[in-house]
Amino acid sequence: MGYREVNIEKTAELVEIRKVKGVGPGIKKRHENIVKVVNKFADKNKPLLEIGVREGFLFDHLKNHGYKNLYGVDISPVGIKRLHERGYKGHVADAANDLKIGDR
Repeated sequence: MGYREVNIEKTAELVEIRKVKGVGPGIKKRHENIVKVVNKFADKNKPLLEIGVREGFLFDHLKNHGYKNLYGVDISPVGIKRLHERGYKGHVADAANDLKIGDR
């Protein structure tokens, strides 16, 4: 991968904190606002990809709004491991170098 996670220990620590506490009200509000935008442009019956998914907390809101086929990629193996533990699909990737969509 072209990107190196600067501090895997800090990422792991934050993931553990969010396992217990979840995310705060500010992030929840931000996710609800994102869902409003996604609802305008996305088809709930088609796959939806989040780049930079972390542990997938946005997926919780999307799922509550009827999105079923959710998939995420993130540079952090710790985040993707937690994403899987939370029941979502995804894999570790550097979006700038590892993903190919069409001819890009």
